[in-house]
Amino acid sequence: MVKKLSNIEVQAEYFSNIPIVDKTYRASVHLENEADEKFWDTMLQECRPGKYFYVYHSKGEEGNDAFGCTQCLKYKDFLSDRFFVCIDSDLRYVSQEHTITGNPYILQTYAYSWENHFCYAERLERTWRNKAPDKVQPFSFAEFIKSFSSVVYSHFIQFLTMRRRGFKKDFPQKRFDKLIPQQCCKEDLSDNGQRIVNTLKNDSVYVNVCDESFYQRLGVEKENVYLHIKGHVLYTLIRSIGRFLCYGSAVDFEKDVLLDSFQTSGYWQVDKIREDISRI
Repeated sequence: MVKKLSNIEVQAEYFSNIPIVDKTYRASVHLENEADEKFWDTMLQECRPGKYFYVYHSKGEEGNDAFGCTQCLKYKDFLSDRFFVCIDSDLRYVSQEHTITGNPYILQTYAYSWENHFCYAERLERTWRNKAPDKVQPFSFAEFIKSFSSVVYSHFIQFLTMRRRGFKKDFPQKRFDKLIPQQCCKEDLSDNGQRIVNTLKNDSVYVNVCDESFYQRLGVEKENVYLHIKGHVLYTLIRSIGRFLCYGSAVDFEKDVLLDSFQTSGYWQVDKIREDISRI
């Protein structure tokens, strides 16, 4: 008796056949949603240039439209160089989930999400100085992010450690996210955002040296931990600061600065993406 293919298998075969039927496509690529395309197409064009058939959503087993990381990972057993998926790492990389780390056709951001890459401090500072030179003097995004990352580090390591020890219910994502403010006011931005940083200093957090070493071996340091916290939370904070600084000017901070570009090499999270793409 012929085995009936699942809905996922049928779609995987269809997506895999697209670059065979239409040779203008190099591969089909399932993304979490359409917003991810700018980041992933930029990386693919840098490392594996060509035309890609992007899939923003597909059908779940019940026939409903489904999207997001969970939907992408349903295809994990049916991927190839003609059909692969690109996802946000979320906490999967720092939690060392082997489901994705061992599959060459699952590309991940290594930072929490693509939003973190657009907040990479060095690139953000360069663009800020270039696009809004008259606003630069009172605020440095590079300095703010350095201070912010340093104080959020111990909170994040504790959060990860407790989850790794089996206390996920006691340490849900939203508990950590609530530590980080999402809006700012004029007073918050004096002294290069020190008031925002100080809100995180109020609670002392103990971090075991062994636990700290575990995450350092994965590349998570005080200087870059901001790349591993929830991307939307970081992005919203940076956008709020930028909008306040640019209020009344001709600069649209989100469009002209934050989303203007991102750095495609030069720090390990993005360099790892390049390595993974080169292996496909």
